[in-house]
Amino acid sequence: MSYRVVTCFNEKLLKNNGAKLLEDFASKWDTAIEFDCYYYDMNIKNYSLPKAKNIHYYNLSNLSDYTEFVERNKEHNGTENGEFEYNETIDALTEAPKVFAISETMFNNSLSWVLWVDPHCYTMGKVTTGYLEKVFTHEHTLLHFKLHTSLVSI
Repeated sequence: MSYRVVTCFNEKLLKNNGAKLLEDFASKWDTAIEFDCYYYDMNIKNYSLPKAKNIHYYNLSNLSDYTEFVERNKEHNGTENGEFEYNETIDALTEAPKVFAISETMFNNSLSWVLWVDPHCYTMGKVTTGYLEKVFTHEHTLLHFKLHTSLVSI
């Protein structure tokens, strides 16, 4: 079975912990695991990020569905264009990058296990495909969300 990890970050998330997570991907995760790293609202060329055959960087602004969504929903920024004090429950734009990153990875990799790893996480030890095979059994095609604290920490 193949495994893909997807994460998504902007400049703030990258600076807070995302860079550490990307370093963990390169140094602690099995090279047979693919990493789809989506970024938005930043110029990735301003950073020296890990490069490896299994780490792929994608700019969300190159996805027309994403840019059209942002344009159509720009007033749903948690304040409804300044009508209300900020409220994250009405902020459609904050979580949209994650949804588009996960969706894009899922649509392009239907035969892989796809794992979301938040850019706030860090890896506590080596992650091998053998370990993932124990966590994600082949007996089920649907796996209920479970935070595996032995894999990553928040």
